[in-house]
Amino acid sequence: MNKSEFVTAVQEQASHLTKNDINAVLDGLNAVVIADLKANGTASIPGLVKFKAVQKAATEERPGINPFTKQAVTIPAKPASTKVKASPLKVLKEAV
Repeated sequence: MNKSEFVTAVQEQASHLTKNDINAVLDGLNAVVIADLKANGTASIPGLVKFKAVQKAATEERPGINPFTKQAVTIPAKPASTKVKASPLKVLKEAV
């Protein structure tokens, strides 16, 4: 389901809202979650999902073996990065 299909489905459930209202709510939700992740490292959408920012350490260049050709290869280094992990909350798990 893409964003426009999602907006249409929500509008069918809440017929008194316009598509512009729903898009504004989604944009606001997006901004709140991003701000909370940057400030606290965690964010949640009550009743649905919890997000957590996880720091990944940098890796060094290392030797490896291509599993198909069995030839030696060099696995390139990766810089440190931040990943976002999502986990469903109990209410969502029980609903599915």
